[in-house]
Amino acid sequence: IVQSFSVSSIHILFPRILSLFPDTELYKMAKQGLFVPAEEKERIRELQLLINNLNIRTHLFANTVSNFTPVRISILSRQINQKGTE
Repeated sequence: IVQSFSVSSIHILFPRILSLFPDTELYKMAKQGLFVPAEEKERIRELQLLINNLNIRTHLFANTVSNFTPVRISILSRQINQKGTE
């Protein structure tokens, strides 16, 4: 889940990591083996993909208690060529 806000053409993103809480349907499904949450390496890779593919002026804050490690970045400009790469 990513929350997004825009202030003066700079987007502020707050990506969230899924937390399973007892007494919820998803928690019960995980206990039964019907849902498998992403492992830490997969969550890190997803965050890397998100950051690498941002092409907007961005401040990203992934520093909540559900994140494995606090991450804060600012991307204020990137030059994208016609093929879509930096």
